[in-house]
Amino acid sequence: MTNVSDTTPLLNDWSSHITNQNDPDWEEMHRSRQKRYFRFQTRHITLFSLGFGILLLLVFLFTFNPPLYPPGQYTGHKVKGKSGAVATEVTGCSNIGVDILSMGGNAVDAAVASTLCIGTVNFCSSGLGGGGFMLIQLPNGTVESINFREMAPGNASKHMFDGNPILAQIGALSIGIPGELAGLYDAWNRYGQLEWSKVVKPSAKLAREGFTITPTMERSMRDDSTENLVNDSTWASVIAPYGKLLKAGDIMRRPAFSKTLDIIAKEGIEPFYNGALTDAMVEFIQNHGGIITKNDFEQYFPEISDAIETTYRDHKVLTCPLPTSGPALIEGLNILDGFPMDASSLSFTKRLHLQVEAMKWLSAGRTQFGDPEFIEENMALISNMMSKEFASQVRDNISLTRTYSWEHYNPSYDIPGNHGTTHISVTDDEGYSVSLTSTVNLLFGSQLMDPVTGIVFNDQMDDFSIPGSSNAFNLTPSPWNYIEPYKRPLSSAAPTILSNKRGNFNMVLGASGGSRIVTAVLDAIVKRVDMNYDIESMVASARSHHQLRPNVLILENGFSKVIASRIKKYLHKVVRLNSKAGPLSAVQAVMNHKDTIYGMSDPRKYGQAAAY
Repeated sequence: MTNVSDTTPLLNDWSSHITNQNDPDWEEMHRSRQKRYFRFQTRHITLFSLGFGILLLLVFLFTFNPPLYPPGQYTGHKVKGKSGAVATEVTGCSNIGVDILSMGGNAVDAAVASTLCIGTVNFCSSGLGGGGFMLIQLPNGTVESINFREMAPGNASKHMFDGNPILAQIGALSIGIPGELAGLYDAWNRYGQLEWSKVVKPSAKLAREGFTITPTMERSMRDDSTENLVNDSTWASVIAPYGKLLKAGDIMRRPAFSKTLDIIAKEGIEPFYNGALTDAMVEFIQNHGGIITKNDFEQYFPEISDAIETTYRDHKVLTCPLPTSGPALIEGLNILDGFPMDASSLSFTKRLHLQVEAMKWLSAGRTQFGDPEFIEENMALISNMMSKEFASQVRDNISLTRTYSWEHYNPSYDIPGNHGTTHISVTDDEGYSVSLTSTVNLLFGSQLMDPVTGIVFNDQMDDFSIPGSSNAFNLTPSPWNYIEPYKRPLSSAAPTILSNKRGNFNMVLGASGGSRIVTAVLDAIVKRVDMNYDIESMVASARSHHQLRPNVLILENGFSKVIASRIKKYLHKVVRLNSKAGPLSAVQAVMNHKDTIYGMSDPRKYGQAAAY
């Protein structure tokens, strides 16, 4: 039998044509294949040329108008669900919030539980010894603000830190009357759906049985400003129980704090503000040289008020009133609302320049802020600063080609900022949304931990202005923010809720990061509304910051060197952070869009949102 392969030409063996030239079938096949080959060759040359041309175009566009890509060191991912989402800086705390939602709780229950969790796990940033602000949106669309900011003790005075301002940052004199628990309980009491004990017990269990130390906690414990904590026996029993400082991934326990949470879960807030816990905390504070009394705890109350609002493009923006920096956010958005920030013809560098100018003007505006109960004579001026008319006047003083020194923006003085802060955003499918910012001010607040209650106390007295002295952030004092008894210090917090007029979009967001908070929220809104970023890119992409003084523009490492070079041509003094630098700020956001709820935690703090 003849082997078929010996007489049949192989379709892919072009060398065989030499021995098969006399085969008429082969000749016909060969001519057909030649035609297909040349069509193949022509098509690929054309595609290659087109692809190369597109590549050249992209290189050109990137060079002259480079986009803002998420920096490589910040990676995370959004979550989505149908019933709710919680975004915090700790994955486990986001999960606790979602667990509360799945048990039948609403966004208020979840926000309270998640905040208690953050105060347990990342107590470098917040906790029951601190305070904050909450923005709550109700199913009927009403939005209200709860101010649970710390208050100055009744024996505090304007000149109490003269000559020794460090006492406003570390130690018992730096402690303001804690407000977090009162604020959380008030929100739950008004709108919560689960039993109070069910909201508190998850954090009590974590404190008792142990939780995994986060990278944020490890970095805070090893910070130069907190290196002496391990030398205190109370602190050492928690952060170095085996004689060596714990690290990320290790298990930490807070037995004294777990007992405090158990008491609060069972009896509510009465023991904290007028009971056995009060007695223990006041005794500890006074034994360490503090001036807080039991009467100060009894006098504390959260303040309820309406949200303040503006419009940006076709969106409604709601935020908290003074003493937050919400009015400054409104001022900045109103300024940008008159510029074509959403125009595709506007170069990225020009857009960045205009955004930075808005940051500088809102920072100047913040120098007028303080506790509204104590600056009545200034409220008309602040109200005008939040108007569209004032924004129009400001735009007339913004150059499209250059920036100016800080005097051009007409500040009164600069203001203090804070550092140890956290933010939580929650929404559910019932129509409740919560934007909550909580803080103990600097890392671990006053750096005092009560051994009986396990409470880590704030150092919010440094958020007041001290005559003739700058605060921990080297910022000039403001006369509107001087210390007075039972006054609440100015805050950089800006809890925010954003919705469009069509009613099919709702986003809850906020940030931590001291004086960088309000600029981070402004940046997020511009990216979402004007640049059409999705929630993941909005949170993870590189951010800029300018607070007027010092007159320096800070860019995160995700900004290219090209952008940094081009923005300098507008006369900005630029500092581009290296890849190892800590984050400027951390944004937490949740969004309800077209019947799907999305959540995104800022990867800068290694957080992860949760949804279901």
